Amino acid sequence: HRPDYLSPPPSVNFRSAACADYTGDNTVRIPDIMKIIQKYGTNDPLYDLDVNGIVLIPDITIGVQQYGQSCPT
Repeated sequence: HRPDYLSPPPSVNFRSAACADYTGDNTVRIPDIMKIIQKYGTNDPLYDLDVNGIVLIPDITIGVQQYGQSCPT
């Protein structure tokens, strides 16, 4: 019998959030985050970064966490 700690870990699926660059400059900045805030409470899929069907605080948080990052082109 093989000890549990030698068993492979359970499968975990991670999904990267979409880049929060809405101004098209390939970098997440304050105007991008403001656009997410303006869509708060809507079901706009472009701003629903956690893909749960509605734009809420977690989507804004994702934008803030991406602040200053460059987005892939």
